[in-house]
Amino acid sequence: MNHLLIATGLWALVAFAVALSPKFGVHKFFALYVLIPSAIVILIALGYTYGAWAVFAALLCVASVLRWPFYYIGKFVMSKVRRTEFEGPKIRNDK
Repeated sequence: MNHLLIATGLWALVAFAVALSPKFGVHKFFALYVLIPSAIVILIALGYTYGAWAVFAALLCVASVLRWPFYYIGKFVMSKVRRTEFEGPKIRNDK
């Protein structure tokens, strides 16, 4: 089995575990600084190695786990297309 497919499977397991974990400070670190950049690298490598069908399948997995970043990226793009003001997520400062 290819190392890239093993890395993709491990990414999916770690992302699933982070998605199920309580929302502590570690959750934001893993979602923003580990999962999203590593997903970009894995998607590029999958596209280079296996083609567009593998990227599409992996992108569905990424979108199912990291729903909110994709939602706000979509809202941002649509606000630029419609030339309206972008309203990002509400930031809470609960401590």
